[in-house]
Amino acid sequence: MRRYQASSSPLLYKSLSIFIAFFIGYAVYSRQETTSASLALSKGFELLEKGEELEKAKSHFETAAEEPLIAHWAHLGQGRLALRENRLEAAETNFNLVEANSAASLDAKLGLLQLDMRKGPQESAETGSAAIGPVGAKLNQLEQELRQARRRDLLPKLALLKASLAERSKNYPYARSLLREIRLLYPRSAESKMARLAESKILREQNISLTLAEILQEASTLLREGQLDDALGHVQNAKTQIGPDTPAALEAMSLEEKIVRKSGRNEEADRLLAIISADGEVGSGDKALLQMSKNAWNAEEPERALSFLGNFEKRFRSSDLLWEARYIRARILDEEGQASEAKSVYQSIDSKSAPVLQREKALRRIAWGYMRTSDYEHAAKTFASIATLTKDKGVSPEPELTAEEPRSKSTSSARKVDMELREAHFHARYWHAFALSKLSPEERSELSGAQTPEAILSAVQEEDPFGYYGMLARETAGDAVPPGASESSADCFLATPEEMHKRIAILRGHNLQSFAKHEVNWWTPRENSSSVDIKKELTRAKLFQEAELSALSIGSLRLLFRKLYVQWQTTPDNSLLETCAAELNQLRYPLPFREEFIAASKEENAPLEFTLAIARTESHFDPKAQSNKDAIGLMQLLRSTAKQEGLLETEELFEPKVNIRLGSKHLARLLKRFNGNTHYVSAAYNGGSSAVERWLKRYPDLSSAEWTELIGYPETKNYVKKVRLAKAGYAAMKASTHPSEPGEKP
Repeated sequence: MRRYQASSSPLLYKSLSIFIAFFIGYAVYSRQETTSASLALSKGFELLEKGEELEKAKSHFETAAEEPLIAHWAHLGQGRLALRENRLEAAETNFNLVEANSAASLDAKLGLLQLDMRKGPQESAETGSAAIGPVGAKLNQLEQELRQARRRDLLPKLALLKASLAERSKNYPYARSLLREIRLLYPRSAESKMARLAESKILREQNISLTLAEILQEASTLLREGQLDDALGHVQNAKTQIGPDTPAALEAMSLEEKIVRKSGRNEEADRLLAIISADGEVGSGDKALLQMSKNAWNAEEPERALSFLGNFEKRFRSSDLLWEARYIRARILDEEGQASEAKSVYQSIDSKSAPVLQREKALRRIAWGYMRTSDYEHAAKTFASIATLTKDKGVSPEPELTAEEPRSKSTSSARKVDMELREAHFHARYWHAFALSKLSPEERSELSGAQTPEAILSAVQEEDPFGYYGMLARETAGDAVPPGASESSADCFLATPEEMHKRIAILRGHNLQSFAKHEVNWWTPRENSSSVDIKKELTRAKLFQEAELSALSIGSLRLLFRKLYVQWQTTPDNSLLETCAAELNQLRYPLPFREEFIAASKEENAPLEFTLAIARTESHFDPKAQSNKDAIGLMQLLRSTAKQEGLLETEELFEPKVNIRLGSKHLARLLKRFNGNTHYVSAAYNGGSSAVERWLKRYPDLSSAEWTELIGYPETKNYVKKVRLAKAGYAAMKASTHPSEPGEKP
């Protein structure tokens, strides 16, 4: 097995040259002005979506159809317009004009099926299976094609057609199951609303009464859809049918608590939790009491939280949540300065009957307890135990889902555990090497046998070359440069037709980037294979960047890294990583809005690489990003923060130049407050300055890397690591000269 060699400066410049070279082929197109045809196409779809000035929309589509490279999208627009106006023959004609080998052909097929549904005969559908008959067969075939082309946007539309076909066939149970699936997988979509109305219509017309379980299930679904009033109404309806002090009553009350808390009625939610915790058994009472403990802890009421946890230990010793409750208790004791008591509780969690992840968390805290007191011998032993515990964990195969496709709750939870265990393994090995390095050679020999700190760090570099701990291992070894390509680097990209680059150049402006995304996913080979096709995924990521879709590019690479890691663990061969390492790194650290970032960095005195790392971590450079907490734009600024930094009434936070300037100014303010330490500033940007002050007081005199491991909020800890890794990547890639446009020289 080959190892990554330390990269030299010439290799770094070679990597930069590779990045420039693979963009040369389409440089001229990316510089072109978007055409009048693309503007017409954008306006046509905008008017069609709004249902306004449809004659103008028709004219715009006719103009767009004159450009051969995007004519298929124009014909699609004409077909949808005709379908909207119930001109069925014209709709069919235009849908058939869409080329069969174009990205728009999937949309056209769906349009033709919608026409078939309007004018075709009724078909039958079997319970629990797809609809049968000509239309049903076409729907099933199209569903497979949509999944291959990563067209998540069309899947709920197709499911609505399948549900409609089942309803016409009087197969109401199957129709309802399809409608409910839409609501569960796409809860905030327009199709979810349509599915909700369609399901209500079936219930009403067929005079179907929901069972008690179905009423509660509907309330839960409405909560996911954000229909809080309706959700609460269903819960209250259920409560009228349930006897007091029954498991069903507690289930309804638990759901009610979630709804009223989501509505902002926290005091009422707390009262409900108290009732559930007092009356409930394992399955309801334990969940409520643990949540009360967390709420008290988050409210900085440690004594109250410990009281709840003591009660939990007495009442719910058979609960699966016992290990988590003990861990929280130990964390609180630790934060309150009761290290010995905390250690005792952590040790009680290190049991074979406890989940692996819970054991790892407890052992990690024990190890860091030793580290804080400079007991490196016991720290090394404990980190070694963690490495053994987590070895070969977190390598379950990636489900056949794309980065854009919804995951079930169980799948997402399993994947999250996998990723945490993988991180835990490299964490343990890196800090094991660190602790060993603090001991004498004789002490190390007794603890680790043939292992040396250098050997462990070398292995971490090799096995986690693009991860946080691989980066720390490189820096510890004196090489901060990410792995680069070998001297005989092979071509890592599929040959891309010139027409593709021209089409992307046309579509990347005027709000047509979703079409550019579909073009990339349509063209990139879609066949599945037993091994990761790195060339295919790199090409997809490169084309996404060309289309100014950095968020999709970075997301595709993240999924690729996950698959590569699993493949490497099952088949130890990192040649794929090694061959295209430079290309991977260049794609990982794009620089959209280059001039805006450089100007803001100079004006606000915020380090360029750090600002880029924050933007990449916050939004993946999506200027339209908006979180559920109303953080906006590239730097994910709250309006209150933006106003503090000088947002004018005439300025818009979704505008990249404005967002970058204000975000850089905020970073500069935090850098001044925390003496230029980017670890502290990253933590403050995510978790708040007061939390950072608290952690600094609790853990003084630690290196930045050590301090990061003891951050109290898991989300903030992971955030700081991501920013630190991205900052190192941008620094190595020399961000100030990193080309922002294809073909631009550094």
